[in-house]
Amino acid sequence: MKLVRPHAGSRPRERHHCQLCGAQVAQSDRQRHVYHRHLQRTRIFECPLCSFASNYDVHRVKWHIKWMHKDEASVEPVSHENEYRDEIDALNEQCFPGWQHRRRPFWWLDNDEALARVEQIKIKKAPASAAKKAHKDEPLNESPPPLSPSPGPQASTSQMTNGGKESPNNATEWTCQLCKKEFKPSANFLRHVAKDHLNMPLYQCPICEGHGGHDAYEIRSHMLKVHGNADQEPISNIEEHCDQIQEVYSQCFPGRRMRILDKRLSFDMKTYDEPRVQCRECGQEMKTEDRQIHVYRHHLKEPRLYECPLCDFAHHACSSDVKAHIKYVHRDQADLSPKANLLQFAKEIAEWNDRCFPGWINRRLPAAALEDFNRCRICDIEVRQTSRHIAEVHLHMSLHQCPLCEYGAAESRLVRRHMKNNHKKKEIKGLEPIANVVEHRQRFSELHDRCFPGRPKRLSNITISDEGRRAKCRQCGATISRKRRLSHIFERHLKKPIYKCPKCPFNSQHDESTVEAHIADIHADIPNLKIICEAKKHKAQIEKFSALCFTDWKPNL
Repeated sequence: MKLVRPHAGSRPRERHHCQLCGAQVAQSDRQRHVYHRHLQRTRIFECPLCSFASNYDVHRVKWHIKWMHKDEASVEPVSHENEYRDEIDALNEQCFPGWQHRRRPFWWLDNDEALARVEQIKIKKAPASAAKKAHKDEPLNESPPPLSPSPGPQASTSQMTNGGKESPNNATEWTCQLCKKEFKPSANFLRHVAKDHLNMPLYQCPICEGHGGHDAYEIRSHMLKVHGNADQEPISNIEEHCDQIQEVYSQCFPGRRMRILDKRLSFDMKTYDEPRVQCRECGQEMKTEDRQIHVYRHHLKEPRLYECPLCDFAHHACSSDVKAHIKYVHRDQADLSPKANLLQFAKEIAEWNDRCFPGWINRRLPAAALEDFNRCRICDIEVRQTSRHIAEVHLHMSLHQCPLCEYGAAESRLVRRHMKNNHKKKEIKGLEPIANVVEHRQRFSELHDRCFPGRPKRLSNITISDEGRRAKCRQCGATISRKRRLSHIFERHLKKPIYKCPKCPFNSQHDESTVEAHIADIHADIPNLKIICEAKKHKAQIEKFSALCFTDWKPNL
């Protein structure tokens, strides 16, 4: 359950004040808050296949069924909401006066199945004779107060609220009027219209013809897997077929408004204030700090990555969800930390990290798991300085080495002292000790994965260089490594010939090696030909583009 956080945008987030406990609760979390903090009934939602249950959230049970009972994922949770209906309504009014929960019992099921579930509960609660009579004599449309329709002939069960009162048009607003399919408020209604009624892809691949999809990230993923790059943006069909989409959308959801062009224009005009990265596997873009949870959530998909040490509750990606569970369910032992199974899946995590974000270092793992990272898996001994252990025991070298002789030491200060005492000042002028972690980074990295699997390399001082760090261009949105920023500006934004052949008109806008290959092939008989570089000629424009594209970087011309 999430409480309201301070909202940084221009539109304030709607919040509600609970009159019983004083907590501020998000609008969509009011019913869960009532169940969790005030109703305090156990096992309101249950898994029909095992003993798993939730005291307040049906989605936790649905997620449990999806991952723990994959062969029977279509099974729905068992709900006991109707058994406590009067108590729930009273608490709703006490906590949030004037508000009643608008959902009917078993709202996530079809109407007929929901009515059948309510009838089953009535039969179980009533005496055997009364249950039999009710089952035989009462028609199906005569349901208990939460589901009873109003006398009007045109009223439907999905438009009713508790006590037979008519609700706002939320039910029809989230129900397609053409196919009668019900959606959650957060569903992608545009995707439904395009896929199920227009049979039209919203986005298309700009490289090949005929491949389309209903999400831009699907096309980016296709471009990465089939074409090997995702530099170009997917082609949008929304603007071209705007009138047709708008017409069918208004037929499907007459109570909802759609502003396609405004949304697209706002997307095209936005700037990238924060560096974002793109997953090589699925094409999704995210903030740099969200990479690890993206791997856990969308690729690793281990259902019990974080576990509650006191019960069977677990989460596939977030330790914070398990912490919240411990805090509210096991209040007497709220100081306990979740059990992290990161070491068990360390190999899979490392593989997915490398596949999704090549060259990226794993983020800092929970402190509870670090104690196991100090033992070398090859030597089976406790290690304090992992980089030094790898260098001296496995690579048979020192961490730092003198650039003038074979002397080496574990600390750079010792090498500097050696250079000062054993070499002349003229010899050591401008020289620094050689860091073997940098010189032999690949060998260190491979052994680090074998010796200390799952341990973040930055905790062992095995980090990627600044040249390999990637950032998003604020003008075109492309994700570019630091060492390719200048060539990116030449190619995408400046678009003028920078590298020229001195003997013929051949030139290249951004690739010096292309001109070198041309000279080697065409002018091989002319020795000592040098490429003409006109970067300084366009220095003012290059600096202007560099400030617009990458605010934290200046080109070295």
